[in-house]
Amino acid sequence: MYLIPSIRAFVHRVHPTNRRKRIFYICLFLCLPTFITLGSWLEITFVGKNVSFQVPAEITFALDLSGVNSENIYIKKSKDDLNGVRVSKSQKEFKATYAFPGYYKAQLIADNELLKVNDVFVKSFGWVATLNNSGTIEYLNKSDIKCDAMIGLSADKLKEIESQITTPTLTFHYFDQINPVSGLDFTLETRLRSTFNSYGAPCKRIKLEIVGTNSTFLIPLSISACSVEGPILIAGQEFYPTQVDIRSLQTDYSQWQKVKMEVNGGLAKFYIADKHKLTLPVRASIGQIVGFRYHFEGAGEVDFVKLTDTREVIYAAPF
Repeated sequence: MYLIPSIRAFVHRVHPTNRRKRIFYICLFLCLPTFITLGSWLEITFVGKNVSFQVPAEITFALDLSGVNSENIYIKKSKDDLNGVRVSKSQKEFKATYAFPGYYKAQLIADNELLKVNDVFVKSFGWVATLNNSGTIEYLNKSDIKCDAMIGLSADKLKEIESQITTPTLTFHYFDQINPVSGLDFTLETRLRSTFNSYGAPCKRIKLEIVGTNSTFLIPLSISACSVEGPILIAGQEFYPTQVDIRSLQTDYSQWQKVKMEVNGGLAKFYIADKHKLTLPVRASIGQIVGFRYHFEGAGEVDFVKLTDTREVIYAAPF
């Protein structure tokens, strides 16, 4: 409580007649602790140096932690990484493996305080597919995928997974070149269907994910007779509309269905077969759109993807 009067008295002695200079020096003294803190942060290096050209991708982070006044230092490779990995203050490199293409925010943390964030963009180099079966990940090759007028599984691969005891999740990923488009003002149109005919997946659940530099939109879909699996995620925030509202997005996904999401003016509007089904508020931005994921219970196909802003088509899938 005596700091400000002391500073004022000192500055008045230095500049007894110049009021503007006195105010300037008082502000400088008050802000000095902040400048000192920021200066110590500037000594910290946490930079991703390279990315491998296929998944799983290994990213090497260059480290200089000499400016960190703690021994309790952790690196989390994404926002979803709950525990992270402890690193030593003398460590100069840290290697992290990313199982899937995507946009991640690696975090440097000391004493539970976030020091730095490093954006990591793991490219897919076109459309790629993965199968996740109880935590075991299979990266599908070109012979497993048909990608002429659509993207889906080959007949042989589909027959193979339908004969398995457990039901895998098939995911199509696209994280490649997309011109900048705001997550607050866009339209995504797509056509998809479930192709998995097995007693293990009667609901034919599908999740459509639109990924931005800040967070994501996640839209769960299923056939009409099933309960919905998880809430719709809007810009990383959960909304729990009534069961009637959520079920408005349910239909027969064993047949081709056109799904559209339109975000504009703080609202997200959802359409099935060009019919308006649901409107939800958008209270935060996902940032710039950087990619898509299509998650199918068992298997599925996509034959149309178009992303537009208010003026033009930003991305159209090549199949």
